[in-house]
Amino acid sequence: MPLKPEAALALDTRIAASDLSRPACRLPPPFPPASPACFASPGTPSTSVNAWLKVDTPHSSQTPDRGCRTSRSTISSRMSRKRVEDPGANKSRSELAHTEARTEMTSAMQNLFQTFDLDQSGSISLDEFVKAQEYATELYGVPGGEKQALVEQYLEARAPGQMQLYGGGLSFEAFVRWQLQWQAPFWATGEEAEITERCRKLGEHIRSRRSTLRDSQRTPRHRPRRQNWPPQAPNGTRSCAHRGPRSARRYVCGGGMSTAAKGFVQPPPEVARDIKAYEDVQNLREESSDDEEYRQRKLAQAALVQEEADELRFIAEADVKSNILAAKLQVARLETLEALVPSQREACRVKQKHTLEEMQKFVISLAERHVGEMVVRGRIVRGLHSSLQSTLELQDVVSKVNVTTTKSDSEGVFKLSTAVSPQKGGSDLLLVNRHSGAATFYRKVAGEGLRRCRLDLLPMHSWYFEAESGSTLFEDKQSGVRFRIPQLQKAGQPFAGKAKLSYAVVLPDFGSMGRPVIKLKRRDNARDIALAEASRVSAMACAAVPERHGRSLAGSQVPLILTSAVFARLCDADGEELDMHDRLEVFLPCHSLALKELTTAPSLWSFQEDLAEWCQTPHLICANERELPLPRQPEAETESSRAKSFAQTSRPDAGEGYRAQQEAVAAAELQRGHEAWIRHLRQEPQAHLENTCYCGYRAKEAIMIYFRKNRKDLRLAEPPKRLFAGVEPDETGYRQCFPYRTTDDIAASAERAAAHPEVVMSHHLTAAARLLDPSPEIAKDLGLSPGSLFTFQHYDQISSRVLPHLRHLAAFLVDGARAIHSVTGDELMQVATVAIKMAALEFLVNCWIFPRKTNSAPTTVHELWEALKVRGGDVATAFLSVALQQANRDALASIRKQLRHRNRRLWASYHELLPALCGKSLEQMDTQLSGRAKVQELQEMVLHRGSRCRSAQVRAALHELPQRLCAAEQKALEKRVALKEAQTAAVQVSKDWTNAVRRLKKAKLENDLTKQLSEQKVTRELATLVSAKKEEVARLAHEVQQAEEEAESEQTMQGPADRLAQDASGAITQSDDAEQAWQEVMSNVPAALWEYGYPKALTFSFEIPTLGQWHAVGMAEAAPHSDMEAAKSKEEMSVDFNFFSQLPTPVQPALRTSAMVLGIFDGHEAGVVAVEVCASSMGNSGTAFSQVEADGTFCIFVAAKATFELWFTVADTVSSPLRFGPFLARSCDEVTHLGTLRASYSTKPGEWRKPVAPAGAFIMLPRVEIGGTTHERCSCNAQAFLEGTETSTDELSKELSKGELSKELSRQEVSTET
Repeated sequence: MPLKPEAALALDTRIAASDLSRPACRLPPPFPPASPACFASPGTPSTSVNAWLKVDTPHSSQTPDRGCRTSRSTISSRMSRKRVEDPGANKSRSELAHTEARTEMTSAMQNLFQTFDLDQSGSISLDEFVKAQEYATELYGVPGGEKQALVEQYLEARAPGQMQLYGGGLSFEAFVRWQLQWQAPFWATGEEAEITERCRKLGEHIRSRRSTLRDSQRTPRHRPRRQNWPPQAPNGTRSCAHRGPRSARRYVCGGGMSTAAKGFVQPPPEVARDIKAYEDVQNLREESSDDEEYRQRKLAQAALVQEEADELRFIAEADVKSNILAAKLQVARLETLEALVPSQREACRVKQKHTLEEMQKFVISLAERHVGEMVVRGRIVRGLHSSLQSTLELQDVVSKVNVTTTKSDSEGVFKLSTAVSPQKGGSDLLLVNRHSGAATFYRKVAGEGLRRCRLDLLPMHSWYFEAESGSTLFEDKQSGVRFRIPQLQKAGQPFAGKAKLSYAVVLPDFGSMGRPVIKLKRRDNARDIALAEASRVSAMACAAVPERHGRSLAGSQVPLILTSAVFARLCDADGEELDMHDRLEVFLPCHSLALKELTTAPSLWSFQEDLAEWCQTPHLICANERELPLPRQPEAETESSRAKSFAQTSRPDAGEGYRAQQEAVAAAELQRGHEAWIRHLRQEPQAHLENTCYCGYRAKEAIMIYFRKNRKDLRLAEPPKRLFAGVEPDETGYRQCFPYRTTDDIAASAERAAAHPEVVMSHHLTAAARLLDPSPEIAKDLGLSPGSLFTFQHYDQISSRVLPHLRHLAAFLVDGARAIHSVTGDELMQVATVAIKMAALEFLVNCWIFPRKTNSAPTTVHELWEALKVRGGDVATAFLSVALQQANRDALASIRKQLRHRNRRLWASYHELLPALCGKSLEQMDTQLSGRAKVQELQEMVLHRGSRCRSAQVRAALHELPQRLCAAEQKALEKRVALKEAQTAAVQVSKDWTNAVRRLKKAKLENDLTKQLSEQKVTRELATLVSAKKEEVARLAHEVQQAEEEAESEQTMQGPADRLAQDASGAITQSDDAEQAWQEVMSNVPAALWEYGYPKALTFSFEIPTLGQWHAVGMAEAAPHSDMEAAKSKEEMSVDFNFFSQLPTPVQPALRTSAMVLGIFDGHEAGVVAVEVCASSMGNSGTAFSQVEADGTFCIFVAAKATFELWFTVADTVSSPLRFGPFLARSCDEVTHLGTLRASYSTKPGEWRKPVAPAGAFIMLPRVEIGGTTHERCSCNAQAFLEGTETSTDELSKELSKGELSKELSRQEVSTET
């Protein structure tokens, strides 16, 4: 009989009682407690370990000492002799095989005991146990390798009844009990052969580690050999005194223990300290202390330690139980596949269903344990080593406060806990880790419950330089990254001295992700090893980058494709932060081949810690030294998003054909039921067929009238008439399910209809529609004005009233949803619950939430995903959160429109407009955004002159524009003053010339020749001077006009435009649109440079505005075209539109861009449990994270139609993550279903071969009549039904006679009620 884990863990009553009487330890050992109630399944026979020892262990009552050791051969001979002398030698072959297996297991356990017992004293001391168990924990990769934990395990394994033997050492029986309990979680079958093999491997591993340690401590040849101690006696003979073991000579202080072989042995100081601390905690309540405050504090610390131990033990038990359930489920699946008889296959399916229900209950019980709180556990890893003590912060993104702070221990393990309320205010938290020498780590956590994660810190490189005046250029030869460092400042003053640049750069691994692994002919395969290491390092680096979701300029929350990311700091020799006079310029080489297939233009994104998301910036970037235009402005981006959303409605639905087929079958069943009922009524007079409604409309009408009068809780119900069109068999034949001819029939039918799920759902659907999309009359009753509809005020006012209706709708959708395989059409039994809730939330949002303004961005599926996680999986509250965000975007669109009216070049991003919702005036925003408008205006003026220029030139021209304008105005003023002076001088000269002419005439009259000649000379000189003055006045007037025109041109920015047009650089694209400019840059890259991801194919350069912050070059993920086949129309499926009408198309559905990935992780064979999954796409520096549920299911979003890989973090967070892939994601309209991923299926890093295309699936929600049922009318025609019965086939009559239709109708009724 195989020894199952449950049976091995179930101890007898005496041992259980001793364990209960023993005080609990502070930290749990790496095995579950020996409680039969926790692990022994019902019906599992419990096997006593003591009984096994007494039967199969020779001399089990006495522990073998040094003089009576028993070898394996001796044991085998004794056991063989025992089998020969046994009177029951005629046992069956299976019993003999079982006895031999028990004998081999006993021998293996004794050999392992002797391996632990290094001095062969017959008992295992504390030192021997600690050293050997350290090696054992390394082999199995389990936590608990610390000395303190090992000491507690030793005290836990040493039962009270064994303490009198050999000074309290661990005896053989206690050692066997310990090994069975410790190895139980790692068993796959629990058979004797498996236990024997594990004990043998464990002993070999311990012996090999000891030999390795002994070789490393061997004295080198070049060193003098140490003299023996004690020295030789005077007579030349060595001292015969017994030398104690090394552990006894190594320490000279502390307590110890005494054994028969070792004598007095002194343990290490840390072991003694741990033992003392353990005893202090256990005996604290019995100590007498005068300091009551100190005693209470110690008691509180002990209570916290005990609580932590209980929680760790509970987590370990949950992990073990999860693996046990996974193993049972796998067995049930295999039995279902191997079953040949239909009855046996159905029984296996029932067993599988019961196991799934048990697993679901287990997941629910774990979720209920942490209701109202969030507990984050994990480990900090920096490179290949665990980080030292590091500070972690948990910040609330909404309130911008620090919730809690903690420090990790020496191994990097940490725990954070806080109270949350996801359904009321949400739990949007950001986990921040700031560690010296590593880039700041950010991880967004949401919801409630236990979150286990692994934080991979990215070490930063450092470069020391002497800061001087001017810029400094630095290039990293290994990665090709360059930095241009401007003039540094400290406390507002120029800084000169020794400075340090710390940076961390994340580039996609082009080596392992862009080409397959090449197997070389050499034995070492150095290239393969290098590629594997590069892939692992690249995955670790990408995991250190914040999660890839951001906010665009228009306010849409979109997934990102990050081609490269950088984190930089500048500090002086003392570690103090330095400022920059200008911006730090970065040159990043692009290694990603994914850019070759992308059409979206890249832009600069910055991670904002206060917002916990990436934000698109309006800063410019250059590609191959060619400047790209600014990203699309919010209006253009919104127009593109709305066009994509509208195009999404024309794409085929993945489940439309399946839904049409199911509805056609349901309509056919109703039709067959009507025919059977009419055949039954033909035996009665024709009068019974008159005025009878077969389609259910009259019954529905009568029941709804009854509801409005007598049932106020269902007064708004508007169910479809098909619910009331069914018939059911009775003792006389067939009858209507909802009769309505008499008052009693109506009352009975109404009570039956009130219990129908779809009837109740229709009431909540109508109530929710009246509140979310109210008519003017209803809005007036609610106290809402026409201008306040669909605003924050509207949703905030109706939230308490609409929330119960939304929760009922969500429960109806989630309970009735099914995940269907796209190819086989079978239902997927095990799917992550959050995926079903995601589909329900998307359906509700598409019904009522869409942009109400023309320039408002639509909702995205990624926004729904984030809202659902923040609200802890509550669909109703997540719906209201999405509605409020859409209302905010609509309000910001109105403000953006008002800014455009002020200045057509004024535009603002989503985050720049948020202060306007808090009361910031438009005048203040106009002043803040005027600089960007001037840049755009100047660029347009240069473009109109037939030339282009870089934005840096535009900014420089605008920077010097005030000085030029001031100089032009000063020059014009000087010219005007000079003109005025020249005009005054000209007038004076003109007067002098006039006087000179008069004097000349007077001299001529006097006939004074001498005076006449003198005056004539003066007159000629003045005439020349007058002419010169007039020319000077004209010249100055012209100069004044030119100066005024120059000042006016500087004021109207015509002068800078002219200068920029003359000095324009050619290093700029020829298109104003960002998308077209990007395609122009990509077309100029030679195709040969893209081969194998050549690192210099493309280089991005940009300026970092702030230090100590993550910056990345990326683009919003675009929705690729869906190549899914068109679904079958309802006309082709011959659906009766009287029962199943066409559902209305959403006005503007949520924009889909990413692909949903579903799967199941099963690690029971390897004994591992996955707690977190990370998805990284090829060529993407960003990653996506998601928690793995206790049942192994997970749901995560990846880039559509892109190659991706998955990394699973195991529960101990010490082992390296398990890698799966690569996979090829399907389109955004389908679900990518990976199936079951076993730990043995994991691939090695760097193995990028041809990606696997997983199967497709879709989530089918139950039908909901969103358009209402007011269009339904009675479509009955009794004569047509009668005619149809006359021409019915004989086969249908035979089916009716056999009663198969009755069984089918009964089955349909039962399924409808459930």
